[in-house]
Amino acid sequence: ALGALTDVTVTQAAVVQALAHANPRFGLWELYRRGMEVGYDHIGSLVNTLVLAYAAGSLPLFLLLTRDPTPLRFLLNTEPFAAEIASMVLGSLGLLLAVPLTTLMAAWFFRGGRGGPPEDHGHTH
Repeated sequence: ALGALTDVTVTQAAVVQALAHANPRFGLWELYRRGMEVGYDHIGSLVNTLVLAYAAGSLPLFLLLTRDPTPLRFLLNTEPFAAEIASMVLGSLGLLLAVPLTTLMAAWFFRGGRGGPPEDHGHTH
C-alpha cells in the first residue's frame, strides 16, 4: 500500500507541475481543480488495486477459515479477519486523503509558474 501511495503522490505532484508550466497564469485553486481531475482517476484505479491486492494476500487466511467448522458469523469477528479488513479500509483512507493533500501542496508550490519546468529535477545521471 505504501508503494502505491508513494507512486500516486509523486505522479500527482508531477501533474500539477506540468499544468503550472503549461499555463503559468494558473493560480492555486485552478491548479488544484485541474490536478484533481486527474487525481480522481488515480484514486479510482488505486482503490481497486489495493482491494484486489489485500484480497489476494489474504487468500490463505480465507482458505484456513473455510476449513474451520466454526460458523461464519463467529469467524468474521476473529482478529485475523478484522486485521485484513482494517488494512483494506485504512489503506484506502490513506489514499483518499493523500491525493487531495498532495495536489493542494503541489498547487501551492507551483502556483504562478513557480518551481521551474518539469524537466528540471535537480539531479543528473
